[in-house]
Amino acid sequence: MRDTAPQNYPILEVATLHDCAADSKGYARSVLSGCILSATLMLAACSDSGQNEDTDPGNTQVVNNGTTEPVENALETTVVEVPQTNPDMAPTAPDNTTAARVLTPLPSPPLTEGPSDDDEPILQSGDFDSITGFLPTRDPGPRIQKDEPVDVSLEDFLAGPLEAEILVPDDVDPATNNPPFFVNLTDQEVLAGETLTVRYQPVDPDGGLPGMFPEELPEGSSFIDNFDGTKSFVWQPLQGDVGIREFTVVAIDPLNSLYRSRRTIRIKIDLPEDPSTIPNQPPRIEAFVPHTVRVNDPVVIELRGRDLNDTIPVLTLPDPPAGASFNQHPQFEEVFVLQYIPTATGIQTIDVVSVDADDPSLTTAESI
Repeated sequence: MRDTAPQNYPILEVATLHDCAADSKGYARSVLSGCILSATLMLAACSDSGQNEDTDPGNTQVVNNGTTEPVENALETTVVEVPQTNPDMAPTAPDNTTAARVLTPLPSPPLTEGPSDDDEPILQSGDFDSITGFLPTRDPGPRIQKDEPVDVSLEDFLAGPLEAEILVPDDVDPATNNPPFFVNLTDQEVLAGETLTVRYQPVDPDGGLPGMFPEELPEGSSFIDNFDGTKSFVWQPLQGDVGIREFTVVAIDPLNSLYRSRRTIRIKIDLPEDPSTIPNQPPRIEAFVPHTVRVNDPVVIELRGRDLNDTIPVLTLPDPPAGASFNQHPQFEEVFVLQYIPTATGIQTIDVVSVDADDPSLTTAESI
C-alpha cells in the first residue's frame, strides 16, 4: 500500500472496507471532502466465496490522507490511482461513491462491414517497387477515373445555351464601359470521328478588338488564330470523348484586361451507327516530368499509355537501360513500370514506343 498521497490530486479518504465481495466490484465507502478529482480503489484478495481468506472483514481501517495507520490482520490490498477531471461523467454506486467504469458492448450488427479476404494485402513483385518505396496494396474495387468531366445531363443540353458570365473589376463601371461578348455562339452536336469547327468572334460595344483565350483545350483539339480578329476551335472527338462536354473561352476587354466575359458552350458527342468509321489515332504516353535520381539508387517509374480511341496501348522500350526491367502492372493494365539502377551521372534519355491495341502497325515514338 502506498504511504504517501499522489501529487497534484485532492485526497480521497477511504474508510472501513465494509465487504470484500462488494469491493471486488469496484465500490468503496468514502468520506468526500472538496471536489473529487481522483479516486482510490481498494482491491482486496478474495476467495471464491467473497470473503478474504486471511482476515475477518470489517477489521481493516485505511485512511489515505498522506499517512498510513498500522492495523491488525490488514488485507492484502492494491491502491490504484484513477484521475478523473469531470466527476459528473463517472457512474456512481447507490451510496453516491464513484463506481468503476464499464465498457459498453459493441453495436450489433456492426456499423460497418468487417474486413474480408478481399482486404488482405496483395503480394507485389520487386519489379514494381523499390526497397525504399514499398506500399502494401489491395484490390480497390471499381476504378475511379482520374479526371472526370463535368457531369452534364441531356436535360441540361436541351435546356439551351448558357448565359455569359461577366467578371467586373472594382474600378470598372458597366454603365460606361460595356463588357465584350461573342457573336453567334451556340451549343454543338457531333458524331465521334467527325471534325468540329467553331468560330469565335469577340466584339466590344465600345470599340476596340477584345482578346480571348480558351480555359482548357480537350485533348487532341486546337484553337487556331484566323488573323482577322477571330479564332477557330477545331476538334475531332473520338470514342473516349462520347458524352456531353463543356468548352469555355474568355473574352478580354481592350481597355482593362481584368474586365472579362466567360462563355461556355456544350458539345454533345454521339457514337455513329458504324463505329468503324471513326479514324484510329496513334496512342501516346501521358505527360512525363523529368526526374532527378541518385547513382546506385533503385529507380521505379510508372508510364501510362493513352489512346483517344478508348483502347489500352502496349508500351515498349527499344533500348532499355542496362539491367532494367519493364513490365505491365499486375493491377492497372494501362501502366507499365520501369525499374533500373543508374550507374553514372548526367542526363539520361529513354525512348518509349506506344503500340496501338487494334493495329500494331500504328505506333508513336517518344522520349522521357
